[in-house]
Amino acid sequence: MNLVAVLIVRDESVNLPGCLASLGGAVDGVHVHDTGSTDGSAALARSLGATVSTGEWRGASPRRATRPSRRPEPPSGC
Repeated sequence: MNLVAVLIVRDESVNLPGCLASLGGAVDGVHVHDTGSTDGSAALARSLGATVSTGEWRGASPRRATRPSRRPEPPSGC
């Protein structure tokens, strides 16, 4: 089984080299999802051996914003 680290980044070119170096030997691969960097983060990650995808970041769970809230019914007698 392969273990791949996935990093979601934006404008992290200063931190990426150290971060990716610290993962060396602990994982089988690294995938970086760049969410609109303007500092070359995607190109840097690719040059350091990571696979890279790009796209918008809509939060950890975009479905939360669209699903109805589930409020528990109050106990009877309240």
